[in-house]
Amino acid sequence: MNYQGFHGNYQGGDGGFMSPGVGSPAIDSSQKKKNRSQTLLPITAAIFHKAEYNSTEDVFRHDDIDIHQVTIVGVIREVQEAATNISYKIDDMTGDLVSVRKWIDAEDPSDNLKRSECREDTYVRVVGNMKSFNDGQMRSVMAFSLVPIKDFDEISFHFLDVIYANLSLKKAPNLSIANNNTDAPLNRFSNDPLGGGFNDAGLTGNNKVVFNYISACTAEQGISIMELKQKTKNIGEVQLRNSLEWLSNEGHIYSTIDDDHFRSTSN
Repeated sequence: MNYQGFHGNYQGGDGGFMSPGVGSPAIDSSQKKKNRSQTLLPITAAIFHKAEYNSTEDVFRHDDIDIHQVTIVGVIREVQEAATNISYKIDDMTGDLVSVRKWIDAEDPSDNLKRSECREDTYVRVVGNMKSFNDGQMRSVMAFSLVPIKDFDEISFHFLDVIYANLSLKKAPNLSIANNNTDAPLNRFSNDPLGGGFNDAGLTGNNKVVFNYISACTAEQGISIMELKQKTKNIGEVQLRNSLEWLSNEGHIYSTIDDDHFRSTSN
C-alpha cells in the first residue's frame, strides 16, 4: 500500500521527494548517510515535539517512523531576521511552537518579496529537514521552502494528510526504512516538477555543476565547501549550500570527515 497523500498540489522547492533507502545495521556512518530515508512526511507541531531523537543514528522517530524531511502548515507567530538567515516560530494549534530557520538568498531579487509575504499572523507551508542540536535537546526545521497559504482548504487537507500518512506507514511496513526498494515513490510529492530524480540524469543547473565538482574529487576526505566556493564563483554561497543540501537529501553525496567535506555516492 503506497502512501499517496491527499494534497499533492503545492510546489515543495528544490526537492524531488523520493522513497526511502536503507542501510544494513552493520554499515558505517557514511554508508548510513548515503542510504538515509528522505521521504517527505507531513507532520504537526505535536509530532515535532514528541519525536524521540536517536543520537546513534542521528534520526528522529515517532511511532516507529523515521522523520527526516517534513512539511508542516501553521501560522507565523514570530519572525527574527539575522544577517544570513531568518528564524520563524510556527503555530498549528497542536502543541508548542515549531522553530524554523531559512537561509537568506541575497543574490535572488525575488527573495525580498518572498520574505515580505511571510510575516507574523500569516499561514504558511514549510518544507525542510528536521535537525537536532545539543544531542536532540534542541530541534528545528531547516527550511528550503516557506510559502504563504493561498487556499485555506490546504490547512484541512494537511491535517488529513498527517493522519493518512501515519496510518499508511503503520499498515505498510514495506514502506519503512527497512525497505530496500528506492524505485517506488512513497507519496505524491515525488512528482514535484522542480525536483530531480534519484539518478544523475535528472540534475540540472547549479545542482549539476556542484555535483560534477564533487564527483571529480578523488580524495578520501572528499572536497570541502571552501574548495567548492573557489571553483563555483558564479554560484553564490546560499545557492551553493542549497545545492549541497539538495544533493545530500537526494542521496547523490554524503559528508565525510565533517559537515563541510563531501564525496559523491557514485565514487
